[in-house]
Amino acid sequence: MRMALCGSRRRLARGLCWLSFALCGIGASRVHASPVSAKDIDLSRLSRDADFVFSGKVVDVSYRRSEPQGSGGFGPQHTFVTYEVERVWKGRTDQARVTLRFFGGPTTSTRFVRNEGAPLFDKDDRDVLFVRDNGSAECPLVQCADGRLRLIDGKVYSDAGNRIERGAGDVLRRGGFEQLEAVMTHHMSDTIKLRFVETDPPVQTSNEAQLRENELAEKLATLPIRSSALLRSADIREPFQSWRKPTAARLAVAQHAQAYSHPAAQPAPAARGSADRWFWLWPLAAALALLTRYRHHRAQALKNACITGRSP
Repeated sequence: MRMALCGSRRRLARGLCWLSFALCGIGASRVHASPVSAKDIDLSRLSRDADFVFSGKVVDVSYRRSEPQGSGGFGPQHTFVTYEVERVWKGRTDQARVTLRFFGGPTTSTRFVRNEGAPLFDKDDRDVLFVRDNGSAECPLVQCADGRLRLIDGKVYSDAGNRIERGAGDVLRRGGFEQLEAVMTHHMSDTIKLRFVETDPPVQTSNEAQLRENELAEKLATLPIRSSALLRSADIREPFQSWRKPTAARLAVAQHAQAYSHPAAQPAPAARGSADRWFWLWPLAAALALLTRYRHHRAQALKNACITGRSP
């Protein structure tokens, strides 16, 4: 009986030791993982997943509520962004202008609701857009904000205002953040103006690696992304329903001078999220390591006692 008890405790100690090593390994791999791909833009993948790829200029931004669902239902506000088409790389359109429909819009004269992280549009913006599921998706762009590349003064920027830099092959890199007026300020209606403020200084990187507008056009022209699918432009005059009810995840924006931290001024969200999510494993792993060490010494004492027949 005494020998069985000794063997059981030894097995318990070995099990705790392996568990602590495993948790330490998980914590280390998660906290120190900083995927390079978090700052990459795979141009070929964006193009492949899109129904329609084009460049254009915003000529109108209008709003309309969706039709209420059932008696007493509530129809959320939606934004209709109309572009004058400049060039098409994938798909086709039979109109000189196309309209994209996004969830969100002004709910009153002082409040604006949208999906957090979704792009914001103003008249005269110029962009390259990777469109998918226009008229049915809440954000009709591939990977939402990643499906928009801004064209400003002949240079290419992300939706959040990061410089887009040349990478290997069809992969583009997000570079430093610039405080561009077109990115930091948005006129959401006649009475609502949103101004982003950054909490950290812009990241200083070289401008030499930044992608130019003509270089982006050349890259898109060489990709095997031909398609004859016709883009269905959203029509603000047609009634429609939204099957997604407003939730707490929606961002309500008050009138005028409310300050919001700009997303481009923060570290890469994927890497930061992984570290924060798994950081609690470190103290747990340390506690288990101490417990395992104690159990190991205790098990060794019991083993010696089993052999000699003395009490530990």
